Amino acid sequence: MIVTHLDLIDLRQKTHTLYVIGGTDSAPLEPLLCDETRAEGGFTHCERGHEAAPSVELFATGLAADVFPYATARQEKLESELASFGSDVVCLQELWGANRRQHVADLARDVYRYQVAFDNDMTTPFTDPNGLGGTPPTPRTEPYCAGDAELAAMNAVLDCLRDHCSTTGDESGLVPDSACALGKCGPEYKTAATFFDCGQCLAVILAGATIGGARATCSTELNPMVFGGASGALLLSKLPLDPVSEKDDFIAPSTFFRRDIVHALARTPTGPSFDVYCGYSPQVPTGAALYFGVYGEGANNADAWRNERKLYF
Repeated sequence: MIVTHLDLIDLRQKTHTLYVIGGTDSAPLEPLLCDETRAEGGFTHCERGHEAAPSVELFATGLAADVFPYATARQEKLESELASFGSDVVCLQELWGANRRQHVADLARDVYRYQVAFDNDMTTPFTDPNGLGGTPPTPRTEPYCAGDAELAAMNAVLDCLRDHCSTTGDESGLVPDSACALGKCGPEYKTAATFFDCGQCLAVILAGATIGGARATCSTELNPMVFGGASGALLLSKLPLDPVSEKDDFIAPSTFFRRDIVHALARTPTGPSFDVYCGYSPQVPTGAALYFGVYGEGANNADAWRNERKLYF
């Protein structure tokens, strides 16, 4: 048992004594505040402190440039508000790509000094590759852009973007201006869109890849992911965080976007550690939302996306 105290005198000239009691396996440390000017039954009036429950919040940032609208404006607002977050633990999700996530982490470090995030890429396997039926689904056998006609359509789009809208004018350039892409390369896009898988891959992957990166990804990867398969999860905490293992990151089966759940132990000042899981399941698309993955369990449109979402948790 540990007992210590600190005498305090407040502005109302009342004397209090603050004790810290406990300190055993069965009795964790807790405060005991005694009012020396108040007696009850011959004993000084004391009250046990009530430790506030740690506060945790989830914020889906939607910070994926050229994928979600107003991503840049939302990032600027997030950066200005980071210091005012009141929660002890904050889970940020959809914080793509890796450079953007690191930038936000650096800005938050003065307030949230404890942080956990993991670096993933397109080679990172799913933690559990099984579908809802308990077995892995039948994998794709060819890339999203395969066959002479599809490859020709893909190359026509990318060549046009490289020559007219790329930031560098070569394969290393990005395409940040969607208005240029549609204005200069509309006919090429229209042709590529007749090949549903290939057109969708180009539309999504180009948001976070160079011209050359998109060309390679859509023509060679069986499970292409935007931003190179990077994790969009960042766990911030004012409480010390201990990763449960060196790689305690649940990689959920997903299509186009990396979906993972970061797990860590948060340590309170006086109580035991508690598990924190930083995860997020995005809204299920509605209507005729074409599904391009392999975890739809034979369903179409929104129902297929819903089946995939069920694998996240």
